[in-house]
Amino acid sequence: MILCIASAVLIGLGFAVAITNEEKITLDNASHIGAIIAALTSAIGVILLYLTYRSQRRELRVTQEALRLQKVDTAFFNMLALLQEFVKAMSEIFVKSQGGEEKLEGRVYLKRALEQLQNEYLAQTITNMRPNMKTGAFNPFQPSLFFITGSQEDKNTEIVNERISTSYRDLLVEVSEKYEEFYEEHQRNLGHYFRYIYNIIKYILDPINRLNEEDIKRYLGILQSQLSNDEMGLIFYNVLSKHGQTTNGEHRFLNWLDNYKMLENMDSQSLCHEWHHWFFPKTIFKFLDIEERVRKRQYTKNLAKFDIPN
Repeated sequence: MILCIASAVLIGLGFAVAITNEEKITLDNASHIGAIIAALTSAIGVILLYLTYRSQRRELRVTQEALRLQKVDTAFFNMLALLQEFVKAMSEIFVKSQGGEEKLEGRVYLKRALEQLQNEYLAQTITNMRPNMKTGAFNPFQPSLFFITGSQEDKNTEIVNERISTSYRDLLVEVSEKYEEFYEEHQRNLGHYFRYIYNIIKYILDPINRLNEEDIKRYLGILQSQLSNDEMGLIFYNVLSKHGQTTNGEHRFLNWLDNYKMLENMDSQSLCHEWHHWFFPKTIFKFLDIEERVRKRQYTKNLAKFDIPN
């Protein structure tokens, strides 16, 4: 654009010089010079006006974008502040092991609630499971199998397959049913809490906010940092249950958490059993040892073999 202006000025000067170099400048020539200069001045004025308009539009877009992000930022941090108020407001009466009752509140309550869920679950089952990459089934295994490698491991796994072949979906139903009784007892405190966490994530992912992947991960990372291990453990089991599903049975909440690795930093002690990490197929939890991380990555590559709900 600047080149066009410079060219127009040079052309005008060229005409003016050419005419003024003549021996005699007639009135007619003078009138031509005036017309040329006037036309060039008008053209330059229009070009400058257009450049000003473009610059202002660009500045307006930058300002609007900054205001949009500021609006999302303000709404998000207001949600986080309200989430902390929800946690503080939680309370429940628990029976002490030595007798009597005690009222627990906030995160102390959440810790005791998770312990209750774990105790009730472990009282009913201690089955360990691991996925078989060849068949797409989950099979009971002994800890010693962790140290068996190569063909010997395949041989042992095949022997196990002759005894049982359980699908991901069956295991999900089993764990969900065991969670249900616990949830009914704590729904007064936890129901609204889980729905609120869901809606915070839904807000972050809402296309209307036009957040890029980097911003989405930043907001989800901030949300994750606000959650204790006990909260992540309770969220983990809630999203596996029917309470974490949409009205059409979609495990949307679970998929969000898994796709964005929201729970990868949780402690294994926050699970009812460590093998439950397989319910989040895409999340390489940081508590996994090197061998289990390798198996988890292999599992991720073979997800088509497993009966995993949407």
